Amino acid sequence: MIIIYALGAVYITIEGINKSFGRSYSDIGLESFSDSRILDGIGIVAIGNFFWRIVCKAAIVLFRIHDSLRAIEMN
Repeated sequence: MIIIYALGAVYITIEGINKSFGRSYSDIGLESFSDSRILDGIGIVAIGNFFWRIVCKAAIVLFRIHDSLRAIEMN
């Protein structure tokens, strides 16, 4: 599960950096570099990684509950 968490966190971070500093094309042409793009990227990195951690921790808790119930069932 740690590997899955790490891969997801790296992916979210790369996408946030790409949103901040990568090129993006609008209907008119190349979109100019702006502060809102940097804030969007920071938001993606911060909020995205926060929610990704919650999802992974919830999965770990569910698997541990399942293991505990199986142990009780065996006894």
